[in-house]
Amino acid sequence: MEKLSEDSLVQRLGCTPDVLQWLSLCLTPDGPDFEEQTRGIADRFEVDLQKLVHVLRRVQVQQALAKPTVIQGSPIDIAARDREDEEEEDLFEDEFEP
Repeated sequence: MEKLSEDSLVQRLGCTPDVLQWLSLCLTPDGPDFEEQTRGIADRFEVDLQKLVHVLRRVQVQQALAKPTVIQGSPIDIAARDREDEEEEDLFEDEFEP
């Protein structure tokens, strides 16, 4: 997502290209067991835990930002509804004026 080369990621994790290939086959740790799962992966592949967590968190952020979100009640939604309400009120006011 950040357009890193494999070599850049190997350097960030401080591992070998072979280890990176094995890491890429792992499911991304998530949920309440994130810490335990991440420690297990770091121990299994002899990767620095902090470096691995840093990379995993960046992946999670990128994935979250890539998801489309619909926030009802956001300032934009409220402004759009207010504008629609004003237009409807204007239509009705013209009909009932003496």
